[in-house]
Amino acid sequence: MNCTYTGELLDFYRELKAYELICLALTPPHNGHITPSVRLTRRNIVLIHESKHMLDNAFESHISIAAIARQTGMNEFKLKAGFKHILVSVCLIIS
Repeated sequence: MNCTYTGELLDFYRELKAYELICLALTPPHNGHITPSVRLTRRNIVLIHESKHMLDNAFESHISIAAIARQTGMNEFKLKAGFKHILVSVCLIIS
């Protein structure tokens, strides 16, 4: 699938896709239990930041979480949990 949006609409689309990934990362599993913390190595943290960069620059290609996980060499669980952990840490620092 190719994104045909341009200009401000493309920027808006990219922003919404970023929010979608954040929501997916922050949503607890279907059984209602929150996922336990994941231990992240320095390399994992670098890869999670790279995945954020990939999202920022590749919205027109409709990249999925599974594709990001494959490209970074992380499993989806660790990518989601790590993204959530890093995002929550940044939100706590900002507030």
